[in-house]
Amino acid sequence: ATVAGGGMAPVSGAQVFAEVRDGAGKVVSSLQGFSDTGGSAEMIWRVARKTPGGVYSVQVVEVIKNGYEFSQDGSAQPVSLTVN
Repeated sequence: ATVAGGGMAPVSGAQVFAEVRDGAGKVVSSLQGFSDTGGSAEMIWRVARKTPGGVYSVQVVEVIKNGYEFSQDGSAQPVSLTVN
């Protein structure tokens, strides 16, 4: 995830929360990370061996940083991934 403020300037030190959902929309994992100086936050979903195959989506659901407000105005689009 990339965190940007007004004027699309990168925001560092923001706490980023994301959810992984299965094809039925059920939350199967919650992720969190912090943005670096370039505004990038890396989160890792470790897929268990028992995880059923299929299409999953990952979406940022919250970003916390003093002085900023998270807006899900279309910039936080879900990303699809396939588990085989």
